[in-house]
Amino acid sequence: MSEYIEREKLIDQLLPLADASAKLHDGIMTAIFQVKNQPAADVPSVVHGHWEVFAPWGSKKTVICSECGNYSPLAGEYAYCPNCGARMDKEENDNV
Repeated sequence: MSEYIEREKLIDQLLPLADASAKLHDGIMTAIFQVKNQPAADVPSVVHGHWEVFAPWGSKKTVICSECGNYSPLAGEYAYCPNCGARMDKEENDNV
């Protein structure tokens, strides 16, 4: 499986190392140059949500996606919302 990093965070961690050591400066600056010139991957953001129970029509249980508001009597069986693609792994009381 591919792994992705944030380019600017890596560079921010490498720059102090280049400044701290004259011996390593050229090598670290070359590494930073290489990092900056790598092509960026087109990686979509992962949206996390949860199913909210909604029963407006009596006892028939329906669930609603916390992210897009799409509702379905069967959607609670899916790990992802079929409408917006949110990953249904967030707890209702999560603030993140």
